[in-house]
Amino acid sequence: MYCGQEIIDGRDSFRFCDQACWTASRQPALSNLTCRQCGATFTAKLDRKFCSRHCSATWAGLTYGPTAGTNRVSKRCAGCGTTFYRPDKKVKYCSRACANRVTQGVKALPHQPCETCGLFFKPRRRGHRFCTKGCAYAARVRTRPPSQPAWSNQERGGLPRDQYALWLALGGRDAGWEPEYWISPMGAVPGVIRMTLDLAHPGKRLVVEVDGPEHASPSRRVRDEARDAWLHGEGWTVLRVSNREVRTAADAVAAKINTN
Repeated sequence: MYCGQEIIDGRDSFRFCDQACWTASRQPALSNLTCRQCGATFTAKLDRKFCSRHCSATWAGLTYGPTAGTNRVSKRCAGCGTTFYRPDKKVKYCSRACANRVTQGVKALPHQPCETCGLFFKPRRRGHRFCTKGCAYAARVRTRPPSQPAWSNQERGGLPRDQYALWLALGGRDAGWEPEYWISPMGAVPGVIRMTLDLAHPGKRLVVEVDGPEHASPSRRVRDEARDAWLHGEGWTVLRVSNREVRTAADAVAAKINTN
């Protein structure tokens, strides 16, 4: 099929006489092309536009300057403000780095003072208020209410910070309060094998749940109602407080709970 010779001793489905003809048929045909940049004639297997990478780079304007290539258009970069030359009028940035910075919201951000140490720094993106992570941590510790000192995770025993602050305000284990108290409904609540109560006083049959913003979702609210209904049936009193209340006034929340 490729060289035109007759196929001898072959099946009817054979189209080539040997392996060499089959390999040659899969190679694209050579053609004489003209370079778009220098005008030289060259031979290539594909439909190329330039004879070399140098001509391609010169045409695309990868070498900056007013004399780099032909059909050049002078433009000002929308990211850094430098002047560059491109044949395409739709290009807005001198490089991909400038385009990435602008798309991430860092379009020539000016230097600004750090809210902790006062030193001027250049933010990497909009919304940065501190020059280092140390200054950000110092600001969080400084703005934390006095009822919540900077406990470490080891000091809290793995408890959430708001839950640990309320547990200390209630008096801890000396007052009969148990954190992360386990209780098993034995299949009475669908899908629940073991409940973990945030704070529980077994002697008073009192439960305190410190709820975060995730408890406001409809699905979580249905689960909390089923959980509270089973606890009420077992003789427990359930009190729910938000972590925002504990964060602002843990002692006031503890005094309110002790009145029950």
